[in-house]
Amino acid sequence: MRFPLVPLGLVLTALTGAPALALDDAPPSLAASGATPDAKVQAKLDLAARFTRRVELMRDSLVPPRWLRDGDRLVFWSREGKDGGTWMLAHARTGKLTPLLTGEQLREQLSALLGKPVTAPRFFDVALAPDEQGIVFQLEGKTFGLGLSGGRVTLLPPEDRAALTLSPEHFLAPRGGALAVQRQGGFAVLSADGATLVERTGEKNLEWRIPERPWSPDGRFLAVWRDDLRAVHQVPIVDYSTALEKVTTVPYAKSGTPLPRSELHVVEAATGRVTRIPPVAGETYDWFAGWNPEGTEALCLHLSRDAKRLDLTAVEPASGQRRHVLREERPETFVTGLDFAVGGWAKQVTALTGGRGYLWMSERDGWRHVYAYDRSGKLLRQLTRGSFPVHEVVAVAPKGDALYVLASADSGAPYEHLFYRGSLKGGALTRLSSGSGVHRITPSPSVRVSAIVISRLGAS
Repeated sequence: MRFPLVPLGLVLTALTGAPALALDDAPPSLAASGATPDAKVQAKLDLAARFTRRVELMRDSLVPPRWLRDGDRLVFWSREGKDGGTWMLAHARTGKLTPLLTGEQLREQLSALLGKPVTAPRFFDVALAPDEQGIVFQLEGKTFGLGLSGGRVTLLPPEDRAALTLSPEHFLAPRGGALAVQRQGGFAVLSADGATLVERTGEKNLEWRIPERPWSPDGRFLAVWRDDLRAVHQVPIVDYSTALEKVTTVPYAKSGTPLPRSELHVVEAATGRVTRIPPVAGETYDWFAGWNPEGTEALCLHLSRDAKRLDLTAVEPASGQRRHVLREERPETFVTGLDFAVGGWAKQVTALTGGRGYLWMSERDGWRHVYAYDRSGKLLRQLTRGSFPVHEVVAVAPKGDALYVLASADSGAPYEHLFYRGSLKGGALTRLSSGSGVHRITPSPSVRVSAIVISRLGAS
């Protein structure tokens, strides 16, 4: 794990392939079997053998680093160097790295808590405790807490509020202590002391769903979907697992039959008030795209059934009023890439601070690029240009006009996702990535700290 200092407030995770290595136990070549292959053929076979062993050559982890709210410090999992195999606290301004405890101490404490030896723990996620005085992580199906000081690992009960930060069914408000809980077909909102503020139960084919990042930045409002599948076509499913077959039906939107309907609701945590937001007209696929930085608007995306039209609407949470912002249409093809459906539709739009408008991703010129719109939905300018795709708007500087993106702008490496700085005024991109690979970016809350963390998958 390295910390090159640059004038940015971002964490960059680079996934790079292992270099070509001579492996003692690589699969035998044709020469070893008595054949004498052409030198070029043998070189290709050797390269193929190294790529076959690629997964065994990877080091470090893909655990995302977590910034503290002060924007100057972050916690990450390190597997390299003399302090490898433990959680680290990094001071981004100074580059100072402090292990929360040694790797040996971590393994010893985990072994004692799990009742069996732990020699090489692997982690996949980490969260900050609600009070930001420690971190929470999971291993062997158990949840553990570790303070930023003291070096003591504790086993957390499943109902512990800190343990719930890693649960995919629990959503802790950024401020105020409210907790949204996804329940079977329904949801509930609990106060900081555990009292139930709101509770809704679902019905068959009419259930509640909490989206990703549902809370407004101030923790005042919660966005919740209600999915109505009652009019959707029912497909029979036959269960042959027993001697007597059992037939059930499940909703499936076939061509020519109605789509599911998703209605957005906004919950005010302090009062428990639930406001239904009138849906847009027509049959659409709907996504929640997050909140603007001030928390005064919830953003929604609506894709037409034929995928040729995409609309952005903004909802005022207190009144429940929805306004149409902009529309992207492409009658001859499709309006957007399918990778957003996997990687998160929030990447489609970025709301600027102070009501300055939105950054919008579009492939209208043949390549995916970033476009600037004002708050009313008027196109201002195209910000990035060229024969390459921009994959994501990573961050926008709170002051000035700096724009940070992931793009494949290197013509010699079209499959790499590299880190660039652009401008809200438009113009050329400046490469910030050092090295090659597929980079992941985690911006600090303030986007002002001078640090980039590079985690590589390379040779062990």
